[in-house]
Amino acid sequence: MASKKRGRTWRKRKKRTRERDSRPVCQGKDKELINLQQFMKANDFTGCPLKPAIFPGTGRGVMAVRSIKAGEVIIAVPRKILISCRTVLSSRLGIELKKWSITSRFTCAQVLSLFLLLEKNKGAASFWHPYIRSLPNTFTTPVYFTETELNALSPSLQDKARDLKKELLHAYNDLEPFVASSLPELDSKFTFDAFRWAWSVLKTRTLYQEDCKSPYLSKKEPQTSTLVPMLDLINHSPSAKARFGYNVNTSCYEVRVLEPYRKYDQVFISYGFEENTELMLKFGFYVPRNPKDFIKINLSELFECLPQISDDERKNKVDLLFDSGLLSNQTCTWNGISWQVMSVLQVLASNDIDKNRSLFQNLLKQVIYIVSSDMIMITLWRFSLFLLPIIAYKLTNV
Repeated sequence: MASKKRGRTWRKRKKRTRERDSRPVCQGKDKELINLQQFMKANDFTGCPLKPAIFPGTGRGVMAVRSIKAGEVIIAVPRKILISCRTVLSSRLGIELKKWSITSRFTCAQVLSLFLLLEKNKGAASFWHPYIRSLPNTFTTPVYFTETELNALSPSLQDKARDLKKELLHAYNDLEPFVASSLPELDSKFTFDAFRWAWSVLKTRTLYQEDCKSPYLSKKEPQTSTLVPMLDLINHSPSAKARFGYNVNTSCYEVRVLEPYRKYDQVFISYGFEENTELMLKFGFYVPRNPKDFIKINLSELFECLPQISDDERKNKVDLLFDSGLLSNQTCTWNGISWQVMSVLQVLASNDIDKNRSLFQNLLKQVIYIVSSDMIMITLWRFSLFLLPIIAYKLTNV
């Protein structure tokens, strides 16, 4: 039976539904975000052309409430609202840290995490209460992974994730004697889960500010971490064009966009041009079609793609490749295999160029779509069919 033909009214209704589903949903009525904005305005924040919103695909971010021009400063957060090592050292916690520094010194991440827990413990009495209430209750970073989830990762990625868990546990254990001795109001609430939350806030949301260089803190890592309310709602895009940092002339942490945005667009900054495994390890998310994604290819794997050669010939070719510097950047990205891989393959197969002409032709064949076992979809353009077993193996072990 033939289906009934749908008319113009149905098509218009379907178009409106599709457009509605792709629009951001403003969070203007979210109580926590309203309180955050009121807190900031009460502390010299002059406002910005941004509003928190829920976007399809990326979740919570910030939406332009008007057209924004390239070169415009879209947000300027006053120094008094920032949370940095300087903030900690000027607080009661700072007094205790200075006393304890005779015994040992803690890192910037450790003291900022402690500061967050102390302020959270104060509840509504804390100056930072509206900001702390706006923070996530949990995170998707590896320190929250279960053992089953860790075991699902590739060996190399699993090692990195476990190292992050060890770093967190060491930071927590290192602080326990200090908390028990100097912070009795926090002692009973200083649990591993509570510290993991504060630590994750620091690791996923801090921005850079000039090094504090305090003699009372550890020099194992820079004292540059700063929490910037509202600004930490802006999502990451590897292609975002913006500059952000502390402006000593205005005493504000500012974001200046280098590209225009239309009204209702999501506004982005870049957390760094990193591939998806690094983004997942550091921030707990990934970017679809991330231009920085790559697959590393080893020289031994390239040898496996070619006809057998003698040990002497292999040694001569490897020496030639080392001398020429072609063994760096042996990768495949969204744009295809690197020119270094192509050059290495040509050297390895150059014994009889006519005999191996079909190899060179096959290197430029067709598009291969492969999906990794975790989260990263990688499209390999113009990739050799000879390398397919290598790529398939690597992607199933990402």
